[in-house]
Amino acid sequence: MNTLKTKLRGAVEFMLFMPGAEKHFRNTSFNSMLKTFLIPLLLLPYGIWGMTLTHNTELQELSKLEGINNFSTGTFIMISLVKGILVTLFMIAVMYYFAKWMERTEYFYDFLAAGNWVIIPGMIPSLVILAMILLGGQDWMGVYMVATLNILYGIAVSAFMTTRLLNIPWELGTACAIFGLSVGETANKLVNLIGIQYFS
Repeated sequence: MNTLKTKLRGAVEFMLFMPGAEKHFRNTSFNSMLKTFLIPLLLLPYGIWGMTLTHNTELQELSKLEGINNFSTGTFIMISLVKGILVTLFMIAVMYYFAKWMERTEYFYDFLAAGNWVIIPGMIPSLVILAMILLGGQDWMGVYMVATLNILYGIAVSAFMTTRLLNIPWELGTACAIFGLSVGETANKLVNLIGIQYFS
């Protein structure tokens, strides 16, 4: 229980950009790091449900992902799941080699564990978007703007975490965060292209 409180406290401190948040994740073992992947796994249904709420809506058109509307809901869920797994594995590999290049591999398990724990408090901003959608009669442009702000906040948190956990200059931490976003966006564009080419 104390470990749970410690990790959640560290995750919240990262969300609040508090220096010293990294100390809650130092000396993470390989087994402890692996266990943290249960967090995104357990929260996967929430993420899939959130994605299906915007399926075939104006939000996808505003995001220039109208090709995704060509998928059935079941296909959309399956492709989103595969995309998420592939993007995660790719980012783990890239960040490992980056940590190795920077001679920071001793912090790599700390970095992965913290990234999974921060998902829990990181859900809070998404609840605002969820509420806007569920209340009905929403202005999709308003939802899109709030989602954009949420993405920018996520980049800032990711940059702060990477900088503190890997003990690297903030410029490199920011570059890693932006790279992570670009990988995710590229994956979305590829899924969109598949929808246009093969499901239209």
